[in-house]
Amino acid sequence: MGAPDDPVGDHPYISLPRLIRVCALTGRFDDCVAQADALWNRWQRAGSPPIEWMASAMSAVAMVHGLRNDGLFSTWEARALRVARSDDLAGAPWLIAPQLFAQARVAIHLGTFGDAADVVRRAFGELGEYWWAPYARAAAAELAVVADLPEATALLEAAAPLGAENDWAAACLRRAEARRTGDLSVLAGAAAEFERVGAHFEWACTLALIPDRAAEARAELAALHAPLP
Repeated sequence: MGAPDDPVGDHPYISLPRLIRVCALTGRFDDCVAQADALWNRWQRAGSPPIEWMASAMSAVAMVHGLRNDGLFSTWEARALRVARSDDLAGAPWLIAPQLFAQARVAIHLGTFGDAADVVRRAFGELGEYWWAPYARAAAAELAVVADLPEATALLEAAAPLGAENDWAAACLRRAEARRTGDLSVLAGAAAEFERVGAHFEWACTLALIPDRAAEARAELAALHAPLP
């Protein structure tokens, strides 16, 4: 079963999920959360109509809350499943990739690796929605590196082609390789790539790994209410 088609138009149930995804990926976290709260409330007032293509936006919001470590990550994961009309990911295959992307990215940021092996394994398994696949697999490859999983190098190699089709994934994989080797010049290159695509949060996270830019980066992350632990 594939992802539901995303109709063309500017109905709020179409335009707001798109905006929420963009805000999550570019680090406009306050806007992401505000728009998501508005969309969720609107959807509930309308009687929770079947609009499954909203579900991945809910996963993006879960990621933002997870990065902020504010206790709402699981709430928004559950909301994504509710919008997808499913009790679990098996019933919503198009939601697997965005959910795993969120889980991997949050685990990296918070340094919580208890489920890392499972998240990585699933991210490199069958994914039902391929728009999100580069994000999920690039983040999972980086998670494998920071969690020191034995397959990390092989997964970086397997994910390398994703960089040709997705600039965010290319920057993420470059950062993961720099984490593996400790090469600060590669880190600087990854930061520049994130800055070029407008991924402000990721830019700051990458700078935080460069000793002489770490204080600047941590100030930026604090301003986004997503500081490193």
